[in-house]
Amino acid sequence: MRETFIRLGPAFVKAGQALATRPDAGFPPEVCTELAKLQDRMPPFSSIEAHELIASELKAPVSDIFVELSDLPVAAASLGQVYRGRLKPIDGEKIGREVAVKVQRPGLAPIVELDVHVLRTVAALIQQAFNINSDIVGVTDQLVGRILEEIDYRNEAKFAKRFGDLYRSEFVCVPHIIPTLCSEKVLTMEWVDGVPLSELAQLTEEERENNRDTSHLDPTPIIERGVICSLEQLLERGFFHGDPHPGNLMVTRLGQLVYLDFGMMGELDAQSRFDMLQLLVNFVNKDPVALSVDFFNLGFVPPEASMSRVQEELLKVFETSSPSQRLDFQGVLLELSDVMQDFRFKIPPRFALVIRALGALEGTVIKIDPSFKVVARAYPHVLGQLLRDRSPEMRNILGSLLVDPTGQIRWERLERMIRAASSTSTGKQEDDEFSPDFSVNIAAVLSDALHVLYLPENGKMRRTLLKDGAVAIDHIIDELLTGQTNRRKKTHTEEESQEKSSTTTGVSPNVIGGVVGKLSSLIGAAPGPWARVAVETVHSKEGTKFCSQLVQSVSEKSSWRSVQWGIYAAGNLLNKEQRSWKTSQLKTTQQDDSNNTQSKYTK
Repeated sequence: MRETFIRLGPAFVKAGQALATRPDAGFPPEVCTELAKLQDRMPPFSSIEAHELIASELKAPVSDIFVELSDLPVAAASLGQVYRGRLKPIDGEKIGREVAVKVQRPGLAPIVELDVHVLRTVAALIQQAFNINSDIVGVTDQLVGRILEEIDYRNEAKFAKRFGDLYRSEFVCVPHIIPTLCSEKVLTMEWVDGVPLSELAQLTEEERENNRDTSHLDPTPIIERGVICSLEQLLERGFFHGDPHPGNLMVTRLGQLVYLDFGMMGELDAQSRFDMLQLLVNFVNKDPVALSVDFFNLGFVPPEASMSRVQEELLKVFETSSPSQRLDFQGVLLELSDVMQDFRFKIPPRFALVIRALGALEGTVIKIDPSFKVVARAYPHVLGQLLRDRSPEMRNILGSLLVDPTGQIRWERLERMIRAASSTSTGKQEDDEFSPDFSVNIAAVLSDALHVLYLPENGKMRRTLLKDGAVAIDHIIDELLTGQTNRRKKTHTEEESQEKSSTTTGVSPNVIGGVVGKLSSLIGAAPGPWARVAVETVHSKEGTKFCSQLVQSVSEKSSWRSVQWGIYAAGNLLNKEQRSWKTSQLKTTQQDDSNNTQSKYTK
């Protein structure tokens, strides 16, 4: 099969590389293993031709530029192959820099143009013959048509520099480009030593521990860094690596994730990033109403489809999926595509490269750690971005997450969100341990929320919050009076059940109590910002009015409990004063005894 893809040409090799990253798509493991060889083990072309091309493109003999250049390529891919070399010393260097030199395959341009034309023709025929909903031709243009950009290495040099400027860090390594040694068909960058991720994925735990180069490498945090970096690319910066398969990724001895091959890059504008983030959040929260709106707005479902029926189908998908079921981007799209064929569900071409990038990322993750759930690990970081970004768009997403269309506050979801987002700030899973930075972000969210709450059109929301607040305070007073608490850590299934019941039968006091407990811990982590929110509330006419209404609501809700609480507090105060009086009396007696003893000794 691999030989067939090679004979068909570079564009088909790219398709084979994409298939190799999807072991969960139904292909046998041996097929994926064979196709994976297309990522960095293509048949090489003549090194004599390669060296001649380097000299021609850089307009100087190879010996004038390099102290040494390998006779054989260290890697061969679909569009070119890589040599290892060392530059001549410059600017007082004792030894020249070690570099990687990528050389394009001879006569590549006309072959690629023909491949792209053939693939577009085949895609059009398939779409017409089988009446397929998706715009296959558009998707083909997005995925394969971009190869025409890849064959000009000057574009790749520009992309690599931009990618490095944006994402290079202590956890992510991006080789530096040497612009003076780059041309249309030759690309020169610094050499980075590392273990290819494709090799790390194939090693068993025992083999990894026995290998000197990999014994100290723990795949899980490396995967985590890759997921976080991908989220930053897709949701924050918008400039992303479109082909992160294992052949384009390495790991250094220090555990850095190394990105290679910047020919296929994508870019998302601010609106597309916002749309993707909202889609992800609504999917994780299994919100069929909000998700159906996303599908219509983004073009996954045509405008003439029935909104109510789409919501019904989404609800069926969520109700039939078990909590332990694997959750991934492409798997969900495939499932939705199957159950929503009646609505002509399709992937818009502008998201085709995004889906490919996510598919390659997930395929890589599955090969290294089959139990790793990309969406579940991504969600806390997405929430962190929502909390940090104070733009109106992000605040609107938060509002729609936490307040349902009827104005009811989703307290259970709020509690889950705080817990999930806090896990990225502390690196731990404790419910009530928060970092100061996270506390500052939550205080900012509360400040913004209060300004929205005070708007005239949000009277219904204020009435709901007053009612829920009275229930919570009544519950807290009851706990203090009885000395009992029924709070405990709930399972995911219990949380979902609690959220459904709280939106249909009234808010659960335990849930609001849990949120209040977390707020207390948040205030303790960074008191300053919360004090400012309190001062703003007191000095605001609307804030003062709302607080007085809350006090009145509490008194109406639990007047007898308020009397009980007053008696309870007064009793505690009297007991405290009594203990204090007894302690002072005891100290006085002891002091008198000591003085009498001292007087006798003096006499």
